[in-house]
Amino acid sequence: MSKPEFEEPDCQVLAKQESEHQVWPEDRHTDQVTAQKNSSYAHGYNKKLLLVDLICILLVFIPFFLCEANIIDPIHVGFFCEDSSIKYPLKVPTIDKTILACTGLFISITSIILGELQWLRFQELTSPVLLSSTYMTMLYRELSAFFFGVAVNQSFTSIFKIVTGRLRPNFLDVCQPAYLQCSIGYITNYSCTGDPIEVSRARKSFFSGHAAFSMYCVIYLMLYLQARMIWKGSKWLRLMLQTILIPLPLVVGYIGVQNYWHHLSDIFAGLLQGLITALWVVFFISDIFSSEKCLSSGSSSCSENQASNEQTSC
Repeated sequence: MSKPEFEEPDCQVLAKQESEHQVWPEDRHTDQVTAQKNSSYAHGYNKKLLLVDLICILLVFIPFFLCEANIIDPIHVGFFCEDSSIKYPLKVPTIDKTILACTGLFISITSIILGELQWLRFQELTSPVLLSSTYMTMLYRELSAFFFGVAVNQSFTSIFKIVTGRLRPNFLDVCQPAYLQCSIGYITNYSCTGDPIEVSRARKSFFSGHAAFSMYCVIYLMLYLQARMIWKGSKWLRLMLQTILIPLPLVVGYIGVQNYWHHLSDIFAGLLQGLITALWVVFFISDIFSSEKCLSSGSSSCSENQASNEQTSC
């Protein structure tokens, strides 16, 4: 009777298996590249999803476009003749809304472009393939999240302006109502002799779109810098930049009040709106605080978690 064939101990079997499947440095680099290519960052190069995201952002912008083009008139509200809060003179705005929008967008977009590039360099993903694909995809995702927040922020502002129809501090000077009968108290039946477009704008005081936009950009950038400027020696530079950003929306709001363009409560409401929108976009739409682990590890579980959150702005 022959003896049974000798079986190697489990430890030896495991050792052989490990030697057969040993991962060499070049293989490890290949696996990292493959993991990055197959990660959820490939979402940015799906042309169909790009188109859907763009359509979603444009749809969210619709209330803002309708309000700015005066296609929808705000609610017609009355006033008291003795109401001193709407008797201020018409002044030329110190800050033009177009200049404010261009400045805010330029600073935000430039910061995101440089921030995403520095983030990839910090993660040591310097391969030309990764730099041309992963960087552009990350840039697209952050910019799309930012612009979606801008659309939500400004459209909510426009909706409130149309629904409330609050009169600006300079309303009477712009409206120049004719044949007022102040003896009846609250006046609702009146006609304006001023420019109809300017009169329509004078009914859109609540809340301040300037304050909401500036606060959104500032809070978003402050949190973006907090997430991206984490290399050695960047602490005080980051704090300096954040300190410079903090007073900007307050200055914008103050100028709006001084120009008799908004009431003080309009400014506070606009600042609150911009703050809430920025926090919502950063922590629930953008992934700037969650991409560090995914980029550095490239694990499949992380990719699956990002893929589960990979939805369009709609």
